[in-house]
Amino acid sequence: MPIGINVFALTNPLRLRKISGSLKIVVPWLRGFSVSLLDAAKDLEKAIRNGTSHRWGHLWRRFSLRVLLRGVEACGFNFAEKLVLSLDYAYIFYNYNIKPRLLVHSTPSIPRRKVQVQVYKRFSGDVSGCIGEALFAYIAINRYGVRNIFHLRPAKSRYLAPDFLVVGYNDIRKLGELIGLPAPPKSVEYLFVECKACASDLVDYSRIKRGLCQLAAMMDNDSLGLLFMLHKPDGITYRVHTIGLTLSP
Repeated sequence: MPIGINVFALTNPLRLRKISGSLKIVVPWLRGFSVSLLDAAKDLEKAIRNGTSHRWGHLWRRFSLRVLLRGVEACGFNFAEKLVLSLDYAYIFYNYNIKPRLLVHSTPSIPRRKVQVQVYKRFSGDVSGCIGEALFAYIAINRYGVRNIFHLRPAKSRYLAPDFLVVGYNDIRKLGELIGLPAPPKSVEYLFVECKACASDLVDYSRIKRGLCQLAAMMDNDSLGLLFMLHKPDGITYRVHTIGLTLSP
């Protein structure tokens, strides 16, 4: 079953600078000036929520995709971290915010206890996260023809690690539309991708900051980063926002 989704890609990647162990985002039109990842994340959240450019003048490039849900299900099985089956079925409920009602014939009062009867099912963060990862893999493979894509995990639990690695200049160049960099430098060999997904709302600034940190932990002069966010800024149906990340000297 095909379904439409709107993608908003930041037209230019953010420039990351590592200064004495701290991480900063360079402001392009103020030479030598940079802001913290927290400030950058807050600004990006406002830009996404309001549907505008952020204060540094970067715009969102919008385009629409037709997604085959059976393909998303296959990508979830083959590329997502966790085993969640029937993503094609779950996607419909999560996308349109359909919460089935539990079998509840009445709602009795429960005096002097801080509980209440649950009436509707709740969405699962694990499922929405799996949908986000599966959708990125589907778009990378089916729209852009990427072949060398791998799911990552940290070697030790205390380390940060992004979700995906795309290897090879040719495959990275194919994703230039999402990165905001149609012609990446020839020296680039790796693209690290972090997926953030929300079941029913917007990816907030704290999760944007965490995503940028996860990418920054892996990035070097031979790599780029991509933050892929699946959420509902309008509170109605899923949208994708992508933010590219480069390393600034």
